[in-house]
Amino acid sequence: MIKALTLNDPDKNGKNDTYGIVLDKRYNQDADSMLTRFSVMTGGPNKWAVDAGGNFTPEFTTQPFNDVLKLFRRLYQEKLINQDFAVLDTAEVDKMYESGRAGIRFSGGSAQTFYDKLVKNVPNAVVDAAPVEGPSGRRLPGESGNNGFLAISKASVKTEADLRKVLTFLDKLMDPPMATLLLRGIEGKHYTDKGEFTEPLDRDANQREVKPYRDNLPQREGYNVKPSNEPPLMKKNQQIGRENEKYIVTNPALVLSSATYTDRGKELDQIITDAETKYIMGKIDDAGWQAELERWRKAGGDKLIQEYKAAYEKSKKK
Repeated sequence: MIKALTLNDPDKNGKNDTYGIVLDKRYNQDADSMLTRFSVMTGGPNKWAVDAGGNFTPEFTTQPFNDVLKLFRRLYQEKLINQDFAVLDTAEVDKMYESGRAGIRFSGGSAQTFYDKLVKNVPNAVVDAAPVEGPSGRRLPGESGNNGFLAISKASVKTEADLRKVLTFLDKLMDPPMATLLLRGIEGKHYTDKGEFTEPLDRDANQREVKPYRDNLPQREGYNVKPSNEPPLMKKNQQIGRENEKYIVTNPALVLSSATYTDRGKELDQIITDAETKYIMGKIDDAGWQAELERWRKAGGDKLIQEYKAAYEKSKKK
């Protein structure tokens, strides 16, 4: 499919200007870790593996991850992914998908949003959603369980009475009227109330005016808010998301502390990220990749592994 979407001129414009998958420069960072997603899908760990003895193994030293790295190297060599991925901003990637120049996209349930934007430029476009599956069925990396956190500044909230007002406001955000406002917007403008469910009125306005608040304040779809009568594609995406909760692979190091990672984590991550990019682009070979792994170990990676083991064993005793 990747080959067909890249080489077979799917938009029939006579130009070689489409890709099966488009990556940006953050292709393997945070929740959008493309290599991690592929590796977990094919049997690998989510960032870290831990055995019965409490020994930790980073994902990038495992066979599934190595296989995925070789796959992306091949995709790059055959020009089936964009050659400028190492410097491309996410906004530019969005434009390529919205203009119909890219096909497959891995996301957290945004197929309907992609479709709504795509059909404005490609009226006959078809978009569908499917769960990621590997040889053993569905497997996907669990995320951190939060999207940032809220901090209340003493500079702005000076007294305990003011603090209680702020906490009361945050608590009321989960009450039915506020939950509905955060998730659906203003009745008559963003949605209409149909009794047992709500009906969207203006998706563009919802994206512009409701989503920024929804994404930055406490809320949970389905909690104290009526279900929304969404298009079939969005309903399918939501159903896949609910089902995916049964197939999550957790990161065992997520809740563990490490002095080395606190002090040098960004540096260590950068060593691996740069090595992955160089390997995919063919700037280093297998020996060069192994040399970068050794550099990571000497720069603090081995110590990090030891600290995670100690923290893990300590957590087991509580």
